[in-house]
Amino acid sequence: MNNRSYIRTLLYVILIAVMLLSACNLPTPPVATPTLEPTTVTIPSTQTSTFELPTVSISTATPISRVTYDSNGFFHLDSGESTYVGYKPDIYSDTQPISLLVWMHGCGGNAEGDMWIIAPSESRATQSYIAISIGGRDNDCWSVDTDTPKVLAAIADVSKHFNINPRKIYLGGYSSGGDMTYRIGLQNASLFAGLLVENSDPFKDTGVSQKELIASASWKINIAHLAHVSDDAYPIEDVRSGLEALTANGFPVTYIEKVGSHYDPDSGASGTDYDLIHFLLPFIDAEWESPRSP
Repeated sequence: MNNRSYIRTLLYVILIAVMLLSACNLPTPPVATPTLEPTTVTIPSTQTSTFELPTVSISTATPISRVTYDSNGFFHLDSGESTYVGYKPDIYSDTQPISLLVWMHGCGGNAEGDMWIIAPSESRATQSYIAISIGGRDNDCWSVDTDTPKVLAAIADVSKHFNINPRKIYLGGYSSGGDMTYRIGLQNASLFAGLLVENSDPFKDTGVSQKELIASASWKINIAHLAHVSDDAYPIEDVRSGLEALTANGFPVTYIEKVGSHYDPDSGASGTDYDLIHFLLPFIDAEWESPRSP
């Protein structure tokens, strides 16, 4: 190695030594202590910082398997407004919507007693509908001004237990129950496929005027009315006049007149109950339907 190279190498060694010594004497930089504070994060508009579970409506209805039946095949339920009695035919299936008849007895009658008429034992094998008879006025007359909730609550309640076709709900009644049928049926016409009435009057004891009741109907609901010509509780001329008014206002009315009084025990092929079973109940299978929901 020549002198020049030797000197250059020595200078490099000295320079490196100086740098190392300087590094060893550098002060230790302070370590910053992080401050734990909440940090706001802006989430892009395509995301969301809040996760909400969907609202789930949980039905509190009694499962069908828990609806019990008495020795007559009737079920007894409570809508919260009143009790009611019903019958489910053997053809019923959970997967197939079924028609519903909602019935109200006459003055002095009772819910269970009328079940034998609206779900007669002799035709149960072919019965195409669930029938319910409204309680809360057993052995009494109905109050047209205060008893509507009993009927509407029973419809809502039975629909929780069984697969009811909402477009094939029929409302019916005898005498005072017929008054209720016209009052409730016209004022809540959109709920019903048709009205079935025996020995009553469209307007006499409904608690509202003929004009008001007709105007309250949201559609020209189907009506089947069975009257007996010697009915002294609902004179036949008044009944005819009321039904003519309904017809004149566009309601499809089927009017049936039979020989008899307000109530006659069955005798052979006649009587109040016989006529109801054979001339009024068949309209449940007439394919009437209420309007479709919007």
